[in-house]
Amino acid sequence: MFEMLVVLALVGAFASWVLPRFTGANDLIAVLAARESLLTTLRSARTMATLRGGATVVLVTDSARVRIEPGGLDPLIFPIGSDHGVALQSSGGGTIRLRFDRMGLGRFASRSVDVTRGSVSRSISISSYGRARRR
Repeated sequence: MFEMLVVLALVGAFASWVLPRFTGANDLIAVLAARESLLTTLRSARTMATLRGGATVVLVTDSARVRIEPGGLDPLIFPIGSDHGVALQSSGGGTIRLRFDRMGLGRFASRSVDVTRGSVSRSISISSYGRARRR
């Protein structure tokens, strides 16, 4: 009986040491998934711009949503924040509007977007011509 109590105490101590690490891992997985989703959305917008003669991407950092407005079609909304449980922050603050011309080139100032959850944060940089990449 005493041996069982010792084993349970050791298992409890081990669990209290390991569980916080799993929480950080879940945050990292959510941030990485959200960053990839945001990259895919921006790349899709560039492709739509070449097919539809232009497109506008509206990235609302407060609600962590991305809206693509392709020429002549209804807007497409991607709720990245609610899908992955992350927050978005931009280097310029507030809402980011990216306009792609019919060649898929952007005409805007370079921006950086941080995807954050808990203590984990990863960034995306968007060049002035619309190319998005991981940082």
